[in-house]
Amino acid sequence: MSEIIGKDSVKGRQIRDYIEKDPLRSELFRALSDGRWHSTLDLWRTIRRVKKFGQLVGLVRVGKILAQFQNVAGEDVLERREGLDISEWRISSLFISIVNDIIQSQVTSTDEKKEVVNEAEREEVGEEELQHKDDEDKDLI
Repeated sequence: MSEIIGKDSVKGRQIRDYIEKDPLRSELFRALSDGRWHSTLDLWRTIRRVKKFGQLVGLVRVGKILAQFQNVAGEDVLERREGLDISEWRISSLFISIVNDIIQSQVTSTDEKKEVVNEAEREEVGEEELQHKDDEDKDLI
């Protein structure tokens, strides 16, 4: 059964491709990855708190992203229940581990990229400091 719904299965790849294409989607699914029901409004509030998205994300866009994901991955992955004035969403318990793995791999790859950039910056700063010390030494002579 794990082969059918694993992250390397067809459905797992569909989920990964959809989530990884857009940092906004990643944040949405990070919020959904706890397996609890979340209203579209609550998800929108979560996204608005992320400064890199600012005011460009509206409630309608959040709803469209979720509905589109349901079309791509299926209603068995993202469950929806309708109330009078509200829609609520959650990731099916069968797929939570896949979504968490995808999100975790994104966090890991982002951290690795930051590490590489920081190392390059340190090397650059180190070279500048050496050059600065050489210049100071020349001034003393």
